[in-house]
Amino acid sequence: METVIAPSITPPPFKYLVNEPDKWALFLDFDGTLLELAERPDAIEVPPGLERLLDRLYRLFGGALAVITGRSLSDLDCYLPPGNLPAAGQHGGELRRGPGKVQVLKADVLTNPIRDRLARFAVTHEGLMCEDKGNSIALHYRGAPKQEPAILALAEAIVRESQGRLEVIRGKAVCELRPVGINKGTAVRAFLAEFPFCGRWPLMIGDDRTDEDAFAVALESGGAAIKVGAGGSLAQWRLADPGATRDWLRGALT
Repeated sequence: METVIAPSITPPPFKYLVNEPDKWALFLDFDGTLLELAERPDAIEVPPGLERLLDRLYRLFGGALAVITGRSLSDLDCYLPPGNLPAAGQHGGELRRGPGKVQVLKADVLTNPIRDRLARFAVTHEGLMCEDKGNSIALHYRGAPKQEPAILALAEAIVRESQGRLEVIRGKAVCELRPVGINKGTAVRAFLAEFPFCGRWPLMIGDDRTDEDAFAVALESGGAAIKVGAGGSLAQWRLADPGATRDWLRGALT
């Protein structure tokens, strides 16, 4: 997958781009897309009105809306109404197709020794946070950016030792290990294969490298992609920040 520089082109108003909602499926990243990033993943603040906005969009799209996030579903449910929306957690390692319909992909390659190794590294380096999500493990270093080279070296060493069964994904001040073959693109494909998403054009909105796989699937499927913030991307459109994303989404309801 080749990443290009996303043009600084604002997408058309939502109600014109998606003028027939029954023909589209909406996929939304969470952190950095719908709400602002925080120093730690547990320090985010959900903007007033976000839950209502998502609920109204969910009904507008006839249920063809899913949140595609790197967080675990249990963590996501701490910030949004628990279990109300279709969602993919852990970059596709968990899929919730509806209330009580959760599929968790096994991640046996993430052994206890690997988990312990990453946890010890975080404990012994100030400013780091190890987040064990189950199907993936992330080291957050927004509070210690100078640790990035050491974190990447450790992650790449673990990948080599896994003999190709693990891969490193990098986000904004986060480095994550996950099983090969699980990503946000596979999550979008899984949703598109089932009702009410099937037969629709996907629109994916995201802000970092982990969303590029989903952008690729959306574009390959005849849909569209929107990049939030700066950076290279496959997406053909760009929104400045989460506030701009929320404003743009509200345009569907006016």
